[in-house]
Amino acid sequence: MRNDIDITQLDWSKIKKIHMVGIAGSATSQIALELIRLGYEVTGSDQNIWEPAKTILSEAGIKASSYDEVSVDQSVDVVIAISNIHFSTPGCLDMIEAKKLGIPILTYPELFNSLMLKSENVVVAGNYAKSSITSMIVSTLIKMGLDISYMFGAKSLDDIKGVHFGTHEITVLEGDEYVTLETIKDYAKFYNYKPTIALITSLIWDHFKVYKSEKEFDQAFLDLVELTHNNNGIVISNQGDRSTSRLNKLSETDITYNGEDEVIEIQNRSFDETGIQFSFTIKGLPDSIHNFSSGLYGSYNIENFQAALTVLYKLSLRHDDVDFNQAVLALQEYKGIKRRLEAFGKTQDGAQVIDDFAHSGVKARGAISAVKEHFPDKKLIALFN
Repeated sequence: MRNDIDITQLDWSKIKKIHMVGIAGSATSQIALELIRLGYEVTGSDQNIWEPAKTILSEAGIKASSYDEVSVDQSVDVVIAISNIHFSTPGCLDMIEAKKLGIPILTYPELFNSLMLKSENVVVAGNYAKSSITSMIVSTLIKMGLDISYMFGAKSLDDIKGVHFGTHEITVLEGDEYVTLETIKDYAKFYNYKPTIALITSLIWDHFKVYKSEKEFDQAFLDLVELTHNNNGIVISNQGDRSTSRLNKLSETDITYNGEDEVIEIQNRSFDETGIQFSFTIKGLPDSIHNFSSGLYGSYNIENFQAALTVLYKLSLRHDDVDFNQAVLALQEYKGIKRRLEAFGKTQDGAQVIDDFAHSGVKARGAISAVKEHFPDKKLIALFN
């Protein structure tokens, strides 16, 4: 069904029109806008095209059709498909037509492979905190004035979009372990990204339909480690997470955070109603004391900041325009991502209102526990929607 091609052989200077199957998603609609900005003509299709994607695409002049009609013709140079398109999906009408016409079919990770990757590719992977840590690194580098390429799958409160094709040699990507294209490309999306720095937050068996055993799930991340080392890169793992400790036993990782061998050594943690505070030093540089404060809630965000700081420190050693001291200051301005313990302000009676996605019982318990850290003497009322 997929037109097998070597994506490195695509001549993007000759590509004018791109059709996206699954264009109305929060991430894919942003990719479409970026492709328009780069000068491509973009059309698309999706099963349902709801707001806000409908208005976003319309205002950009992008024609988007439903899955019940074929909208691919010989004027299309490349088709981009989302990962859950497969043989039984109505959207395959466009895929089948592209196959018949001999039009190359790519997934969006393969698109990033072709157009976004540079000499330095940072990939943040794992079951949790991918979006938060990726957006922390991205927001910091943007505040430092660097036109990096990046992608993360959440809405930033720092008023930056979720995807951008930049000019700087650094690319930062949220690395999803889900397969690149169901039934056709059965390897993880992050395997397309040629990492030179890979950060792994956790390793908890998930996506049971795709990974039939914990061993299969582990293998995806072992492949990521091997790929990074093949690119002469470094692997950073969360030593404090028991699941990631399993990865360290299975394969040699290079450096860690949140553990005994951490590069960024956290000290003096504290929590109050204004957020979190801590200090840190760099391993081997005991006099390099930095004080850090943030308006975010949750002790887990200290761990996320530690991960981001570890990546930023490594980037500062490899890039003259990444000054670590400047990065530390910029990171403290990070506002977070939407619905991750997002502070909405206070009621007329002075009660702090906080919103969190918390889509499972475990996540809900974690959110409640995090809020209690900052308001230990206050009555907590939890509302579940």
